Amino acid sequence: ANIWAEFFVIWANQIYGDQGDAQLSFFETQFDEAEKKLEEAEQALIEFQAYNRSGILENELSALQQTQADYLAKQRQTDLILQDIESLLAQGDGEQASIDQLASLLLQVRALGGVAINAESTMPWQIQVNVDGQSSLSEGDQEAILSNLRETLLAQSSQLEEQLVKLEPQLLTVQQEKQEANAEENRLVRDFEVAEETYLTLSRTVD
Repeated sequence: ANIWAEFFVIWANQIYGDQGDAQLSFFETQFDEAEKKLEEAEQALIEFQAYNRSGILENELSALQQTQADYLAKQRQTDLILQDIESLLAQGDGEQASIDQLASLLLQVRALGGVAINAESTMPWQIQVNVDGQSSLSEGDQEAILSNLRETLLAQSSQLEEQLVKLEPQLLTVQQEKQEANAEENRLVRDFEVAEETYLTLSRTVD
């Protein structure tokens, strides 16, 4: 151990010589600048949180995505009901269908059209068909009811398509704003991490 200590003293004197004070002064100056930059990076990150809308935009994006999902699900549901109606009308064009059977199928159509997607569905449309007393109607009347329901559903499908078209640019705008906010936050975090690492490195060097 004593031999290693002697070698250390010899080589330390050869490497540093009379530069010890000058090097210390240099690193102390760098350390002071690093400390200021660290404080500036910390302050910039703190100030950013005062107008950081990342969380707000995330909630807005989630709400818009849920609305879009509701629209698409309702559109799919409407298409399925329209297929059922087309089948009913085709059945009426062929052999004589019983009024009770048509009334029963109408009840199924009403159930399909009146089912909400979920408890918090954003959809404003609900299809309700009153079939009370339908068994006393003729087949022609039943077909007229189905035809009217088909027209209503076609109109609803058109409205859904319009809403989806309007919703898309909103989704894209919020996505862009959210990405910009995230990018700015990431940049400030990187600046802080670099400033912190530089400060710690210079602190150890000075010590």
